[in-house]
Amino acid sequence: MQFLLRPRPVDNEVFSSYLLRLTQTNGYSNYQTVLDYVDIQSDFHKLNYLSKSSANLGILERSTDVEESRLWEMVFPAIADRSVRAYNSTLQYEWLEREKIKICPACFAEEGYYHKNWSLWCYTSCHIHQCLLVNTCPQCQSVWYWDDLKNDWKCKCGWNFSDTPITNLEQGDNDLSSLVAHSCGLSGEKSVALNIGSPLSALSLSQISLLMMSTALCLYNSGGRHHQLKLPSINLELHRLLSRSALVYKSEFSNLAYFLQWVDRAYRIEYKRAGQRKNHLQELSLISTFRSKLEDLCLLTR
Repeated sequence: MQFLLRPRPVDNEVFSSYLLRLTQTNGYSNYQTVLDYVDIQSDFHKLNYLSKSSANLGILERSTDVEESRLWEMVFPAIADRSVRAYNSTLQYEWLEREKIKICPACFAEEGYYHKNWSLWCYTSCHIHQCLLVNTCPQCQSVWYWDDLKNDWKCKCGWNFSDTPITNLEQGDNDLSSLVAHSCGLSGEKSVALNIGSPLSALSLSQISLLMMSTALCLYNSGGRHHQLKLPSINLELHRLLSRSALVYKSEFSNLAYFLQWVDRAYRIEYKRAGQRKNHLQELSLISTFRSKLEDLCLLTR
């Protein structure tokens, strides 16, 4: 049996977004109806991080006439060691917004679906519209989560995502997200011109993610204890923090390649020692070591 209405996936759409559109188009009251029918058992936000060893999308393929390979393109495939494949890079879970929703109001009002790159933790503004991504309701101020959705794009209070106001950014405030989009291969003719003078412009998505996460943790927790390390939950605050983090590397830094090798090596050593704990990066002594290294290289003031 097939769904009566079978929308096609959109370029750069994430899997949960497609399932929600399938639910809404066919008039179901809850996405769970669709999941039960195609025999997928998962929390809604986890659908974006399936693994081929534990999930079969064959029934969904037959029910929608969408090729299984195309369905998998909307997923961040889970691989070993709490990591996923994304835009030809390997990313740690901590470098993704897995449970929260953040949207570009301009893109969403125009297109009505969730862009896959919005799930990237260090992508906080739209590289096309030069506006801030939003992850809190303008009406009730609650943070948006995938698992709170039912069959439409609305907050629990009833606010429609497509009505979300746009907050435009000043020139230069969008540099990091433009860089992230470029590393994902998403830069197009509508995109803001990329600042290729920054030493960060030559980095891969995984390198940018690791560097920005570590730097942001240093800046935001300068005097805190390791077990209390945290980051902002509101995208506006996170965007400001990441803008500061990117400025650390604004000028040409000849030792950046060496520095990245050191960070990656230290991260993997600490990761192996700590095991696969949730949010393990925020509990490791790596951050104090990272800060000392930045200070030694005169990238942060003591």
